[in-house]
Amino acid sequence: MSIKAVLFDLDQTLIDFIKMKVEACRSAIKAMIKAGLKIDKREGLKKLMETYHRLGIESDVAFSRFLEEQTGRIDEEILKVGIDAYLETKQRFLKPYPYVLETLETLKNLNLKLGIVTDAPRKKAMGRLNAMGIVHFF
Repeated sequence: MSIKAVLFDLDQTLIDFIKMKVEACRSAIKAMIKAGLKIDKREGLKKLMETYHRLGIESDVAFSRFLEEQTGRIDEEILKVGIDAYLETKQRFLKPYPYVLETLETLKNLNLKLGIVTDAPRKKAMGRLNAMGIVHFF
């Protein structure tokens, strides 16, 4: 029997998703504090990560829920600067692990089909693959 295809998980296999998430959230908390949110940096990061774990690590409403739970309301300016800082930092950490590119190139040169199996939402997974410059392998 010969190998015809190789399947990869995306997060924590091709990319350090947790590091990206934590660093993006850390930047968001710092920006929100600078914009007026009254919370300790460490406590803020802990609470925001708890919110993500409770709602789902890919949640699109985690920041709003976090602000509601911490302040009783959603300050749109604090929300905006937090999300902007999160997205900016996330882009800096969207890089494949070392040797991922070389490995994918080697497997592709062997004429193997490559695929992704992930529990991430399709749009977000595709966004990460695009940002890392490896979507064309799959």
